[in-house]
Amino acid sequence: MPWTEAEHAISAIIADDDTAEALDIAPGAPCLVIDRHTWRSARTLTAVRLVYPGDTHRLIARFKGG
Repeated sequence: MPWTEAEHAISAIIADDDTAEALDIAPGAPCLVIDRHTWRSARTLTAVRLVYPGDTHRLIARFKGG
């Protein structure tokens, strides 16, 4: 189903024991978190949290001025 609106909230966390085990990293390691939501009009389509080891991922954004 096509979405009409999307949001990415980007943050960082320290891996707790469960997260560290799931990602095969040390507890206390830094992680990149993306909380993603999509909507079609007012209806929520998806709500997911993506967690990545912080030392293996990076976020890049490029912007052009008008």
